[in-house]
Amino acid sequence: MSQPIDSSPSYRQLAKTGAEIQRMLDGRDMERFASICAEVEEFDVRLLFGFEDKQVKVVGTIRGSVTLDCSRCNLPVDSELSVSIDALVFESEDRLQGWLDQDNDLMDKEVVVSGPSLNLIDLVEDELILGLPRAICPQCKSDNEENYVYSSGPKVVNKSPFAGLSDLSSS
Repeated sequence: MSQPIDSSPSYRQLAKTGAEIQRMLDGRDMERFASICAEVEEFDVRLLFGFEDKQVKVVGTIRGSVTLDCSRCNLPVDSELSVSIDALVFESEDRLQGWLDQDNDLMDKEVVVSGPSLNLIDLVEDELILGLPRAICPQCKSDNEENYVYSSGPKVVNKSPFAGLSDLSSS
């Protein structure tokens, strides 16, 4: 009996061969990302796979256009996105924990925990969501502009709890 062929290559296979992926992905295929945006276009994806610290590393860029609602006036704002990816990919939380147990540090690393096989849409979608701008109009004419200025409130004057004692002793 024949086994079904897995059409998705593993991250390790891609890294071993130094694979490079160049694709145009339709933003509408990324449901979570598309639900955040008013409109999405195609995205130019370029990824290069390799190894760093014996772990799969993916480096690349994602470029495309989106329309987002301004966080001040809620009007649509066109935005060009260019998101860089420079991440170590782990097949599971256990593998990540094992890597950390070997005195590795996450301070300078971006980490992606995924299954063993590449899911290009999920990888790209996650990076795009993390790379979204705040989408404030450059020329926002909000009527409530002063409401976007926050202060720490009135200045508090610290009085000594013993300040009134000198007035009591003179009587």
